[in-house]
Amino acid sequence: MRSVTLQGGILKRQTCSKLNHLRIHKKVVFLGGKEEIMGFFDLFKRQKPVDLATLQRDLEIANDCAQLIENTVNPETFFSRYDLYMEKLAVLAEAQASHRVKVKGDNLIQKYERMNTDEQKAETINAFIDRVWYDTCQKADKLKTEKGKENRYKKFFDTMSQYEGAMPDICIRHYKHLVPIKIYSEEICEQILRQKDSIKKNGFSHYEYIACSNSCPKCKALDGKIFPLSQLRPGLNAPPMCEHCRCSISAHTGESEEDYQNWLNSF
Repeated sequence: MRSVTLQGGILKRQTCSKLNHLRIHKKVVFLGGKEEIMGFFDLFKRQKPVDLATLQRDLEIANDCAQLIENTVNPETFFSRYDLYMEKLAVLAEAQASHRVKVKGDNLIQKYERMNTDEQKAETINAFIDRVWYDTCQKADKLKTEKGKENRYKKFFDTMSQYEGAMPDICIRHYKHLVPIKIYSEEICEQILRQKDSIKKNGFSHYEYIACSNSCPKCKALDGKIFPLSQLRPGLNAPPMCEHCRCSISAHTGESEEDYQNWLNSF
């Protein structure tokens, strides 16, 4: 899932010279459809002007929602916060579009338009589905009986079916075709997740799967493939993929090989 962090942006009223700093420390993810936001715009124009403090609060709410969207495994939380996020983002973007406020630094409208695609929405929901599925498989793997595991998997599919109305068709097909993931090594899983955190802290958005020299067929098939960091799931597209897995991951810009080499040469 592509994300945008707004750091040090400044909002001010057009009629006011005082600058009001937006202290933003959390991630903001811009999602949704263009027609939807224009609907919000039309509604907003018929309302009274919103003061700067309200816009600041809307931005904080959007940031909080984005944090939950990227981390929760609760479907009710995910979809409700997704809707709230879209609502607040629409208000903020409209405020800039109508010239009632100025934004110094990141342009909310441009960033929204870059993220405003059906593909991005599907990618965001699929990332959530994968996250819940991985959590389900982890819990099922710790159960002693096959019946208990089957019930855990069934609960996942039954729960997801309740939210099909909020999913694009591609997401419905995605969750219905999931198969159980074997969790081979908790220690390696934790190691990979620590690598993920390190890669993220260093400003990278993607990772490359690095298979070891004597890897199994599943690992060899993934060798050299690039994945968004937000979609990293041990046992699905990251080590460990097998019982004796010794594969790893490395940071990647997510760009083409030529762009990557140009980036390396810039240092």
